[in-house]
Amino acid sequence: MKAKDALKKIGLLMQRITSLRPKISHSSLIKGTMLFLIIVIASGIRLMPLRWGFYLNEFDPYYHYYVAKNIAENGLSYWFSWHDYAGWYPYGRNMPYVSNLGLTLTAVSLYKVLSFLGVPLNFGLTLNPLDPLSADPLYNLCVIFPIIMAALTCIIMYFLGRDLGGDSVGLFAALLLALDSSYISRTSLGWFDDETIGIFSTLLFA
Repeated sequence: MKAKDALKKIGLLMQRITSLRPKISHSSLIKGTMLFLIIVIASGIRLMPLRWGFYLNEFDPYYHYYVAKNIAENGLSYWFSWHDYAGWYPYGRNMPYVSNLGLTLTAVSLYKVLSFLGVPLNFGLTLNPLDPLSADPLYNLCVIFPIIMAALTCIIMYFLGRDLGGDSVGLFAALLLALDSSYISRTSLGWFDDETIGIFSTLLFA
């Protein structure tokens, strides 16, 4: 009898545990899968420049990386009193007046969080042996940062479209954004510029 009672208690306990399992409908599973595929497509397209190397693209991304590096090493308070003599010779430039903080602060904040969680960002010199900066974890994050933001922006676009016209509109809007050529050009691998965070913020607060 004791064994029978024990089995009953175990059975009741298992029923309670299974009742706590979240119930996912078939339609929700399909929509989640489609959104995941859209994110994969968006990320895959933006990773295509990797065939030419793992590095920042154009001059502005290197400037933003330079600002992010100084903030990461010296703290946020340093930026507000930073007069940079590395540019605009001979007088230099007052950085709080000529540089936007949103992009670099977002990248540095993400870098600090990932470093705290122990996420490896140091790829060594395997991806681009000609670029010594690839040994810098912050540099590597800046290279892939546009792809991260593009994926997040597609998710935000889905929710915005869903609020306006339902799930179908949300998925279609996210797909259009993922395949939009002008947006791809500004969120591809290495394009560490203001558009990566600007479009995301615009949709987030729309």
